[in-house]
Amino acid sequence: MNKEGLYLDQEKKQVVWTMPIETVKEDELTWNMLQNNSIDGFLELEYYCIDDKMCLCYPYQNLQSVCSYLEKKKADLSFFRLLFENIAKLMESGASFLLPEQGYLLDIGMIFIDHVKKQVKVCYLPGQKAVIEQQMIRLVEILLEKALLLMFAFVNEVIDTIRLDALKDRLHLLVEKRFRGELNKCRGCAICK
Repeated sequence: MNKEGLYLDQEKKQVVWTMPIETVKEDELTWNMLQNNSIDGFLELEYYCIDDKMCLCYPYQNLQSVCSYLEKKKADLSFFRLLFENIAKLMESGASFLLPEQGYLLDIGMIFIDHVKKQVKVCYLPGQKAVIEQQMIRLVEILLEKALLLMFAFVNEVIDTIRLDALKDRLHLLVEKRFRGELNKCRGCAICK
């Protein structure tokens, strides 16, 4: 997601968003909810002010980004299920704290997973005006692309490890048995009829 003032500080292991202080004043209820509550599924929020800017920091120590997890080809069906179930739960949790949907940051490089707790963590950006549907569509597109790449990698690995000579020998043996009448015809196969 290209959002002005938003970046991933990999050295300090934190997501950083700098925004005008007026943004907080415009959405005071959301800011109070984030500041005064620990909401399950959100990264912890630290902040400081400089002049007319507020800097929000979301540390992610001991967490791994979903993007790097997928790049290491560790994902499977249970991972995708965990990811989407956790996102749905945290959106429900956020709604119970009256947080508008447009504040969720669902950029794949800024969604993190806690392997120990089997939990997904995201940032919530107060005052953000993103359309949640667009973020979800983009997230699903990227995940589908990654899933296809994982599938192709798996198929290539299987192809690389299969012994073609043994497979060819087995097929020749089955064909010979078929012609000698040692194998019964299959039911309905166009090749055998």
